[in-house]
Amino acid sequence: MTQRKLILCEKPSVAQTISAVLGVNKRLDGYFEGRDLLISWCYGHLVEHSPAETYGEQYAKWAYETLPLLPKVWKFKAASGKKKQLDIISKLISRSDVGTIVLATDAGREGELIGRLVYDHVRCKKPMERLWLTSLEDSSIREGFENLRPISDFDNLYKAALCRSKADFIVGINYTRLFSCLYGATLNVGRVQSPTLALIVNRESAIENFTSEPFYTPEIYCDGQHYGEFTAQGERQATFEDAEKIRHAADGIPPHRRSHVSGGRGEAVRKLFRSLYGGYGSRWETVLDRYVQRFRNTALLYRLVLRDALCDTTHLYT
Repeated sequence: MTQRKLILCEKPSVAQTISAVLGVNKRLDGYFEGRDLLISWCYGHLVEHSPAETYGEQYAKWAYETLPLLPKVWKFKAASGKKKQLDIISKLISRSDVGTIVLATDAGREGELIGRLVYDHVRCKKPMERLWLTSLEDSSIREGFENLRPISDFDNLYKAALCRSKADFIVGINYTRLFSCLYGATLNVGRVQSPTLALIVNRESAIENFTSEPFYTPEIYCDGQHYGEFTAQGERQATFEDAEKIRHAADGIPPHRRSHVSGGRGEAVRKLFRSLYGGYGSRWETVLDRYVQRFRNTALLYRLVLRDALCDTTHLYT
């Protein structure tokens, strides 16, 4: 028996595009079928977190005494209104002529989560490969399908997505119930929603309470001999005298000799010169190198902090 590949896309429009490029033109209920390929799709998330009450009867009602809810074994279920498509995918995966699953959800953290949750939910044990597409041009689809990547290449991306999903659940469930119980009204709290709202509120408050105060900004002029003609501004100063001291200290000192500035205002002068070159002289490749290194360090810290807290991929599906 010929073993087929089942390609799982994130949305119907993508499945239709891929099916046209790969010549899989027979459309059935919830999927396309060809000689060697089956192509199906999700409607965004087909699997979602189970509600709080599935973790215990005490969580059926909102009560301060039952908080916090911190699942030890995470539970997931079919998303509301999407069980039909999930069942179709489950049956396709279970077919004896399907030997490999090709994950073709969107190339990103959320796309990875959407596909992996479906794979886990139906308890699939068949091998899986990744079709990583950043473009839906015909040539990109063909090239991507000819160079399918091991799914293990994206395990960390999946774990990061799962961490984000669990963090949303923990923050949303616990803080929404907490503040609603404390204030006697439904107060929705979210990991992203609430900080964003706080930014808006704080900014509006700052505008309403703004008091105009004079400030003075030191400037230096470069004549263009070495770096081109331009003017750079330093940090705002509360008094004219402070700004003048910085300006005078900077007079006649070329940017590449800024480290020789001395005195109590030396750091302020260096900040003024850093406004010209981002703090690293005119070598922009150095800026890029340092940015990339900082990103790597941040990513490493993120993994270390969340690995034990949220990355348990043991699921119990209902």
